[in-house]
Amino acid sequence: MSEEKKQETNTGNEKQQQPKQPPAPQKATAPTPARRFERGTQEHIHDLFKLLVALMQKDVSYKWRQPQLIPMEHSHFFHSINDTTMQPNKYCSAVGGHFHEVKIAPGKVAANGFPLVEVGPALTYVNKKLPNGRILKRAELVQFESVDELTGDLKIIKDNHTHQVEYLGSETFNAQSRSNARVAERSKVAGLMSGPPATQAASQEKLISQPGSEAVKGLLKDQS
Repeated sequence: MSEEKKQETNTGNEKQQQPKQPPAPQKATAPTPARRFERGTQEHIHDLFKLLVALMQKDVSYKWRQPQLIPMEHSHFFHSINDTTMQPNKYCSAVGGHFHEVKIAPGKVAANGFPLVEVGPALTYVNKKLPNGRILKRAELVQFESVDELTGDLKIIKDNHTHQVEYLGSETFNAQSRSNARVAERSKVAGLMSGPPATQAASQEKLISQPGSEAVKGLLKDQS
């Protein structure tokens, strides 16, 4: 073997025998410091919408699986967040035994410049018994079962109505401010109920007829 080939062979063996270099250690990045805040002071934006008047199907029959459906006008309100838990709401207020799932499209606006809102079909809560005996409560589409008296065939009638939406405005608050507002409203109600019985009815009517009286109505309902 020539000297040149020997040198090439030796060079190749040296390359194969060279130990692999360990990877360079990565520099540890310092964690981002958490921004501290006082509990109850975080600001939340609350949007209020009205689901405009639409027709629902009201069953006025007293016979099982023999529905008598009457169209009935109704509407709902939707609050984007719960003012007690400060968590987003999924459903509007229930009216006529049903409610709707309401979705606010993030970052999108309607033709009028207000937040874009999507309203799903009518839903109601149904209790389902699981094999282990537990009862599961879940939201399902509103439907009515109808059995033909002659043939015995079962027919399912669905109420798929939905609503147009009107934006009523927004407000910014935090948990502490809402708690203070509820305490103030309770004080008003307590003062009303402690008065002479002869004046309570008139005072109550005056209290619930003033602007911003929705919270007072709810407190009166809870105490009734």
